[in-house]
Amino acid sequence: MPEPEQGIEPGDNAMSLNPGSRGVLGRIVLVCGAITAGAGALILVGWAIGSDALTAMGTGYIPAPNTALLFVLLGSAVLVREARPASRVIHRIATAAAVFSAVMGSVTLIGFVIGLNTDDWLFSTARMLGEVPMGHMSPVAAFSFVLAGGSLLLLECQARTWAAISGTLIMLAGAVCLMGYWFGAPLLYGGTVIPMALPTSLALVALGGGLTAA
Repeated sequence: MPEPEQGIEPGDNAMSLNPGSRGVLGRIVLVCGAITAGAGALILVGWAIGSDALTAMGTGYIPAPNTALLFVLLGSAVLVREARPASRVIHRIATAAAVFSAVMGSVTLIGFVIGLNTDDWLFSTARMLGEVPMGHMSPVAAFSFVLAGGSLLLLECQARTWAAISGTLIMLAGAVCLMGYWFGAPLLYGGTVIPMALPTSLALVALGGGLTAA
């Protein structure tokens, strides 16, 4: 009777412990994680140096600093857990990033209901784009971050099917907003609701793709 392999915990998947065996899917996860984290980093740099061209990609709609920070955390978590799947430290970091994302997204959504502006906790600006405040997280983005945190937690719990479903929903949210920019109507849901910025939409598609592939 063959002895069980040493160092593999119950519930671990042999394929997930070997990045090379994942082939194309593994490379998709790495690329999507890098794109997501890189987009978040560029947005933060844009805010730091006051470059609207860098943060808004010429559209005028600027992602919130909170949004950029979550992209850096989630993108990095997706990337490093794929690159170092056997590291318990990496999985703990990914879990912490997932919980932080879900909490931040939930707090932001609650803030829209009760009138609490959580974006000012990190960076405060009085700039407006018409009737829409700049530098605030879109409710669609906030809900997507709740889904992203949940998807990453599901991956850590080996619930891959539900994680993939959540990742697909995140991709769809980003794709729908991209369509709005394609047709020249980024405010698809109308009114004075904060629109999702173009960089946010692109990063969400990459994040959702990475989570789904993972």
